[in-house]
Formats: sequence, C-alpha cells, structure tokens
Amino acid sequence: MLNKQALFLTLFLSMVTAFGLTITANFATEISDAKYQAYTTEKYIYSTNSATITDTRRAFALNEDIVNYKAEVGDHSFDLMGMTTSVLTHLTSM
Repeated sequence: MLNKQALFLTLFLSMVTAFGLTITANFATEISDAKYQAYTTEKYIYSTNSATITDTRRAFALNEDIVNYKAEVGDHSFDLMGMTTSVLTHLTSM
C-alpha cells in the first residue's frame, strides 16, 4: 500500500525596462511525503512472514533567472538572452 502527499508551489516575476531589457525569475518547489507498507506471508517460495514500512520525504527546488535584451540598430535587430539555473534536491528515507 502506498500513501503519498505532495505540495507544489510556483512563483513567477517578470520586469521590463525602457531600454529593451527583460528580467524574469522563476521559482518552483515540490515537497512530498510517501509511506509504503508491505506484508509477505510464508506461502511464497523461500519467504517468511515479514512486514516492511518505508517513509520517504523529498524536497525539490528549482530557480531560473533569465535576462533578455532586444535592440534595433538601423536595419538590424538583436535579441540576446542569458540564463542561470539552480536545482536543490533533498531525499530522506526512514
């Protein structure tokens, strides 16, 4: 039997300047708890009665920062983008 609970959260922020510069920040997280319960009887080959309970907690966070610059010079247009990403994952089993 598996019992799982999870919480999801996403935040988004975007800012546009007068000089063609756009700054965007994304943040997402997931926090979950899972419990697995199992019982095995003697009727299976090479098995004895046993019970297993496993608790798992997981936390995941993602941060993305994006900078975009748009400009026009004469007949030419430029669109430049830079991006950073950071990920944090934590897993605990009990």
